[in-house]
Amino acid sequence: RGAEVGRVQTNLSRSGTDWLITSTGREGDLVITRFEMKYGADWQAIDLRIEATQAADKKMQLNTSFGVTTAINEITQNGVTNAKTDQISARTVVLPNTFFAAYEALAARLSVTGPGAELPVYVVPQAEVKLAVETVTGETLQTPSGTIATRRYEVVIQNPRGPLNATVTIDDRARLAKLEIPAAAVSVV
Repeated sequence: RGAEVGRVQTNLSRSGTDWLITSTGREGDLVITRFEMKYGADWQAIDLRIEATQAADKKMQLNTSFGVTTAINEITQNGVTNAKTDQISARTVVLPNTFFAAYEALAARLSVTGPGAELPVYVVPQAEVKLAVETVTGETLQTPSGTIATRRYEVVIQNPRGPLNATVTIDDRARLAKLEIPAAAVSVV
């Protein structure tokens, strides 16, 4: 809606042959003290660790370990721990709601796809859904230090409550440059 609601520092790095996405910061009333998502060299999910506080007193912790086709979740909210195991597709993209650092993996995976491609997306710890690539267009983003060549992916996420349109823009290094989810009035740059 055009108003800044927070800032999050995100880092994508290599650890041996694995990819590691880390993040800390604040999004609205959500304070992220730890976000760590590890993928193998082929973007197979390995594990996810999240520690956050919402509304200053609701602590949440999520630990998810991945097998090739399973996700084993341990969810702790306000001192109560529950476990849940889900069946997932191999090489699913892991996207926990409101933790936008996770979209770095989606950007990398989209970089080698085109219109008509479909990717499995695991919305941790809820369910796996499909993401369909509708269009891909080249565009240029203007920044204070110059212009950046990007690719804009119009995608549709097939959520159980109905399709969700989104735009994922990536730079020439296959890194996330911008995410827009119009139905949620969300823009992440």
